[in-house]
Amino acid sequence: MNEVSLRPARPSDADSIAKVIYDAFNGIAAEHGQVSDFDSPPTDRTRQRLKHLDQFNDYCVVAETENQIVGVNFIDCHGDIGAIGVLAVLPSFQGQRIGKRLMESAIEHGRNAGYNSQRLLQAAYNSKSMGLYLSLGMVVREHLLNLNGIINGKSSPDIRIERGRESDVNECSEFCEKLYRADRSREINDAAADASLLVARNDGKIVGLTNGIDFSGFSVASTNDVLKSLIVNQTTIEPPGILVPATNHSLIKWCLDSGLEINQSMNLMTLGEYEEPVGRWLPSINF
Repeated sequence: MNEVSLRPARPSDADSIAKVIYDAFNGIAAEHGQVSDFDSPPTDRTRQRLKHLDQFNDYCVVAETENQIVGVNFIDCHGDIGAIGVLAVLPSFQGQRIGKRLMESAIEHGRNAGYNSQRLLQAAYNSKSMGLYLSLGMVVREHLLNLNGIINGKSSPDIRIERGRESDVNECSEFCEKLYRADRSREINDAAADASLLVARNDGKIVGLTNGIDFSGFSVASTNDVLKSLIVNQTTIEPPGILVPATNHSLIKWCLDSGLEINQSMNLMTLGEYEEPVGRWLPSINF
């Protein structure tokens, strides 16, 4: 068996990394009778992430043998939190502890960078990845349900949803950190810049925000009524869909009653410090 070595990723690796992610996730999903999170190689998204490596202290590591990339892992910086993933290993190279080495590399980078907390979302059907993360000391913090479909619910008449502006960024970041207990100003800044930030107001006061009602977006709100208004602002929740804490029973029931269906379940896992959010929230696939 040829030796597999690890090295930092380069921007020129984007096509190869995207194919590894696509093949790995399709293989795991098929093995468990699930629908893959990727319907095509995420080439553009991968190129974008690799461009950010120097700018944000993000990190991407690849596993390589005979000049072939066979595995990859990322960790993105969000204040003092490192968001780990996507972790992927080609199906033909799984079972060789490559995933563990890629995880250890990302965790080490996070510690050296001073991240107090490292987080990821784990697909509940994948017992192998759960075992890996637990063995590395990660803790399950929240069980999540992934829902999608056409939404038929109603918004609260007291809540106004409007496009967030760059002048809203500081207030939104403070609101988010107060309730979410995490710095997500990087994502809020990006969303304001590309006009994807939505802000919920009641009597002129910010009571909620989202950078996308989808798999990659997160939302935070003072109440479930605010979250519902943010959700119904988008009539169709495209697959894979949104992530809702399973402990938020009333919101889950409302989603189901309003036409959404459960696609899969996931787990939020952390290493290091963790403050449980207050208020109401929907995580992104990052955390």
